[in-house]
Amino acid sequence: MNTLKSNRIIHCFILAVLLFSNKNIAFGQTHIVPISATTTAGEFGGSTGITNIFNEATAFSDPLTDVLANICSVGIPIPYISGSGITTGTLTVGIPTSSIDALHIWNGWSTACELNHSLNNITLEFFSGGLSVGSEVLTVPMPDGSGFGFVVPFASTYSGIDEVTIVVNSLHGGNEIGIIELGFRAGISCDDLTTTVSSDEICLGEEITLRATSINGGTITWDGGIVDGVPFEPLTAGIHTFNATSDNVDDCSFSVDITVHDLPIVTASADNTAICIGDDVTLTGGGADAYVWDMGVVDGVAFAPAATATYTVTGTDINGCVNTDDVLVDVIALPIIDAGLDIAVCDGEPVILNGAGAGVGGTYAWDGGITDGTAFTPVATNLYTVTGTDANGCENTDDVTVTVNPLPVIDAGPNEAICIGESYTLAGTGFDISDVIVWDRGVINGIPFDPTTTETYTFTVTTAEGCMSTDNVTITVNPLPVVDFSADDTVGCDPFTVQFTSATSGESLYSWSFGDGDAAVGASVLHTYNGVGLYDVKLTVTSTDGCVDSDNYNDYINVIPQPVAHFTFMPEDESEFNYSYIFHNESTDATNYSWSFGDGATLDGEEHPTHTYPQTANGNYHITLIATNDIGCESIFEDNISIKKELIFFIPNAFTPDGDTFNETFKPIFTLGLDVYDYHMTIFNRWGEKVFESFNASKGWDGSYGNQGIVDDGSYVWVIEFGEVMSDKKHIERGTVTILQ
Repeated sequence: MNTLKSNRIIHCFILAVLLFSNKNIAFGQTHIVPISATTTAGEFGGSTGITNIFNEATAFSDPLTDVLANICSVGIPIPYISGSGITTGTLTVGIPTSSIDALHIWNGWSTACELNHSLNNITLEFFSGGLSVGSEVLTVPMPDGSGFGFVVPFASTYSGIDEVTIVVNSLHGGNEIGIIELGFRAGISCDDLTTTVSSDEICLGEEITLRATSINGGTITWDGGIVDGVPFEPLTAGIHTFNATSDNVDDCSFSVDITVHDLPIVTASADNTAICIGDDVTLTGGGADAYVWDMGVVDGVAFAPAATATYTVTGTDINGCVNTDDVLVDVIALPIIDAGLDIAVCDGEPVILNGAGAGVGGTYAWDGGITDGTAFTPVATNLYTVTGTDANGCENTDDVTVTVNPLPVIDAGPNEAICIGESYTLAGTGFDISDVIVWDRGVINGIPFDPTTTETYTFTVTTAEGCMSTDNVTITVNPLPVVDFSADDTVGCDPFTVQFTSATSGESLYSWSFGDGDAAVGASVLHTYNGVGLYDVKLTVTSTDGCVDSDNYNDYINVIPQPVAHFTFMPEDESEFNYSYIFHNESTDATNYSWSFGDGATLDGEEHPTHTYPQTANGNYHITLIATNDIGCESIFEDNISIKKELIFFIPNAFTPDGDTFNETFKPIFTLGLDVYDYHMTIFNRWGEKVFESFNASKGWDGSYGNQGIVDDGSYVWVIEFGEVMSDKKHIERGTVTILQ
């Protein structure tokens, strides 16, 4: 433990009293507690050191008056240290763990007690668990002879303090008596806030309102962004602590715990969510302690719903928190079973009976040994009944009558062979005037039609009873030749040569018409178009059977103009200052453009580009434009740009490194031509010493010489060596520069 020493002289008597003030206890309510002083003889600088340590716990209403009265007049012992010839000393005081922020001092002297002088200053060092946590040096004013008390605040607040070392320093020693009372201000008295909490226990989703007011007029602030007096809703369940503070130092803070209960997880269930009409269902709630259903339903009691409905249950737990859930009960009507329409069939004709109306997953059972959807041959007219059961187990019935009638005897006629495009007439026989006769494929009995392919035609006769017989006849149709052709390319630039090819070969004749007045014969022909425009192409093919067909491709060939490339550029004058050029494209009949600028740079797609040549550019540059249309026809135009280059620079002869941000450094100014990778500047003083050197043209001399600061005003010699970008030529420039501050 470090102890501060002083050359001042302490009085022969020192009284140290610890004063503690708890919450809402005024400072003047002094409590004197025992002192634990640890020292050795002679530590206070006297010849005899400490002779007495008193530990009398006595409380006084007035620290100064009562102490003086008891010490000087009555002689009642209170905590103090006495000795002779003391000059300075240290007192270690053990105190309960607390938070202290000021020292309460009663300082005075009295002729009755031979008090002539008091303390000059007090040094405090604070300890917690044996470790120093800070110190304070407090200056104590001289007394005025009547004694007075005052509070000296610390620079900081110290918490968790269990020991304080007090070093007292007096003006001089001797046999005089000084009485000093020291009290620590532990905690600050405050006034409780007036608070209102709407509820300290709520359910999640409910609102709560917190209010606090200050009798001292302070402004209240709640943590967590809560606004005083405004309802809010805690977002999570659990115990939440909310704190209120006032900006008035005389106000206490306030803290309240709010319990937020989570909502119960309520479940609604049914013993069967899909029932047939008339069946019972039981609804049961879960996840809470009490349940109430809507629509008059009683939890756990069976009932028969009249129709499909959604039932909602409200569950309440032991905390009074409420939640809901619902369940859909589907009340299914009995299926409307359909056995199908009554059927009339010819003798020997199979019949398939299909029940309907039971829905997906439904089943059907027929009487008479009939299987649903399976063909059978009835031998006589009969009534059949089907029972249908849907996926929910609900069932119903229906029936159908099957009538068996005799078959007619008919003839469709002999088979024939024709060419496509020829007409043919089909005429069936063997029917009565009351019968219905039908040919398939849209043929009408006795009416000519034009078959397109070889087909077998079916003649059907249906009697008035619905009994039907069929007969077939085959008409063979020789096909027309296939007319299909292609061109190796359909779009081209004038003049445009095209190879036309028929998709088939081996027919007797191929005749071409090209749409420009020319014609040709052959399965594959070559034709050249002269002139821009769209052209129809027609091919006529005659088969080996003599069948003829043709096809005409409208606007099949598209002959377009050739593109013409041309451009101009700005500016047109030859100058070393011109690096950026605008190219104006004057090409015609083109859609895409490729540029080459002569410096290795190329550009595709831009119609009117701007190109900037590097500052190192020097000489002639050959520009090439390739103009291309959508089908790849191209035209090329070329021109030249000449760029002349020279070296331009300026070297100032003075600068002022005076910190005003203007003209602070010295360096050459290069406008054109500098090779930034070949640069060296050296500066010498008048004695030939090198004061600055740089290989970076952008870094100038700021007038300093190493770490010696700015050099004196005067002239300094510079040497600048550099190269130019136009060639390998090297330059050496010399001169002087003047520093002015």
